[in-house]
Formats: sequence, structure tokens, C-alpha cells
Amino acid sequence: MGLKETLIKKKNDLYDFLTNPKVAKWSIIGIFVIFIPSIIIGVFVAQLHGPYNIISNYISDLGSFDYTPIPKFLDDACMLTAIFLIPSTLYIAKVVTQKTGDSGEKGRIVLGRIAEILMFIGIIGVFSLGFVSEDVGFYLKQAGASPVDLHTIFTIFFFPFLAFSGIFTGLICIIYSENVQTLFNINVPKALVIILGLEMVILPQVFCTIFLVNLISPIVIIPPSTPFYEWMFLISLLTWLVALALITLRHINKELDVNIK
Repeated sequence: MGLKETLIKKKNDLYDFLTNPKVAKWSIIGIFVIFIPSIIIGVFVAQLHGPYNIISNYISDLGSFDYTPIPKFLDDACMLTAIFLIPSTLYIAKVVTQKTGDSGEKGRIVLGRIAEILMFIGIIGVFSLGFVSEDVGFYLKQAGASPVDLHTIFTIFFFPFLAFSGIFTGLICIIYSENVQTLFNINVPKALVIILGLEMVILPQVFCTIFLVNLISPIVIIPPSTPFYEWMFLISLLTWLVALALITLRHINKELDVNIK
């Protein structure tokens, strides 16, 4: 076997491992266990440590010693979450882009692949936000090691791509709602799938746009504050991510039950 064939085989083996239902299942559970509690605990500790609220403080402030005694808690959670997002994203993309022979197959697959690529770019941003925390970004700029605040750059890099991924995933839910019901083997009304898709397409984009306008513009500030819209974006993002994760977990459990039988 030549080098090319060996590399292809290793790539295929890695893909098969990452999209294994059990690996995908535990990666999703890992996200639930790590990221969401880290936000809740981080906010609680920050409020005990000093004045902290979603109107005045950014999410990234939870990763700074200026606002919390445990900044590494959120930073490490971001990096671990990014790693766990890899198998779950690949698995969901695998399900969504299955060839079923239906009339809308080509469009669904194209949208699924675009959403997958955008999500992976967003995942890089999630990891980078944890790796280059608010404090690290500030000190690198102060020391002259970086001409810009890398943490802010990664924030601008991270938010739009996760939002764009939501657009294409949402379009799949809206346009191919019946296919989504079939592919994920879910017994929910078609209207609920469409509503989930609309949430993906509309809310995160609205909050992300306002957040970035406030963050970048030196003049225009849409009230109440820039941090508030960052939090609203995160909440709107988590809404569809959690819903999709629960749907995927249910699908995986059914798949594993069939394999056992």
C-alpha cells in the first residue's frame, strides 16, 4: 500500500471513529456537562467576586482575573467544548447529508456541507477564545507581541461563522422539514421543525449583527449595551444547538438500540 492509500485509509478510519454513534453521543453529553455549567457557575462566581451583569459585562470577562478568581474555568471549558463539537458536528452532517433519493436531496446535501464547513470555522474560533483569553489578548498587545487584541479578533471571527452555520442548518429545517423528520427519526409536528429552523435563521443573526455593529462602530451604539447583545446571541445560539443536540441524542439512542437488537 502506497503513502497516498495509507493516508486515505487513516483519514477514513478517523472519520469512521469520530462519526461512530457512541463517540458522537458522549461528545454531546460532554458539551452539556462542560460548557453550559461553566457559564452558569462562572456568572455566579463573578457576581460573588464583584459587580457583574449581562448589561455591563461581556462573556469573555468570565475569563479574566479582573472579574473572577477562576478565569481558567471558562477558558478551558471553551477549548474542551470545541474538541467535543468535532464528533457531534461530523455526525449531524453525516445524518443530514445522507443520500435518500428524494427530490430535494441535492439541495439538502449542499446546505448541509456549507453548514458543516461554517461550523468548523466557528469551532476554531471557540477554541481560540479559550486559548487566547481576554487577559492573554490584552497582555500580548500591551507587550507588543501582537499589533491587535487577538481575543477581540477571535470574537469577531467566531460569532459570524456560528451564526452563518445556523442560517444554513435552519434552511434545511425549513425547506426540508419532512426529510429532517425522517432522517432523525423524530415524531414531532412538521411545524415545530420549521419553527426551530426559523429561530436558527433569524434570532442569532439579529443579535450577532447588533453586537458586531456596536463592537466595531465608534459612533453607533444600539441600547442597552454591546455586552447585552453578546449574551442574547449566545442564548439564541444555545437554544437551537441544545434542541438539535437533544434531537441527535434521541436519534443516536434509537440507532444504538437497533444495532443491539
